[in-house]
Amino acid sequence: MTIKLQQNYIRLALFIALLCNVFQASAQTISAPQVSNKEIAVQYINEVINNQKLYLLKYIFDTGYVFHSMSGKDGYEMRDSALNTFLYGLFTAFPDFHFTLINTIAEGDLVALNLSATGTHRKDFMGYPATQKKIIYKEMFVFKFLNKKIVEGWGLTDLNGVK
Repeated sequence: MTIKLQQNYIRLALFIALLCNVFQASAQTISAPQVSNKEIAVQYINEVINNQKLYLLKYIFDTGYVFHSMSGKDGYEMRDSALNTFLYGLFTAFPDFHFTLINTIAEGDLVALNLSATGTHRKDFMGYPATQKKIIYKEMFVFKFLNKKIVEGWGLTDLNGVK
């Protein structure tokens, strides 16, 4: 075998090895596990709420998202872009707002979150004047998912527990 022929075989072998690595990497990417609904809900709490990254809302919530408050007579619905406005107001009034995740339960297309909230009331919020005091209260959410996005949510806030 001539040296030129050997060099061509080496080049061909390297090309085939390179091709195999490309296909193997593609197969691993395609078969990578999907992010669970539970992980998305936890990401919402950790990134959007606790780190105030409002730009992530479009990746977590569907554009037709509807939120139902279950706080007794103060019940209301909030649709898609209203969530961004609400959270901006919350973070303005409570710049150190933080949720602590107590537990999370996922079943089918639903994820339930049990949370404890803290923050310092620095500016007026929803008609309540700023008190400059720290608040602590409990809150629960149930989120319904479709195609890895939150399409509907229910919240129950223990306002009697605000301290």
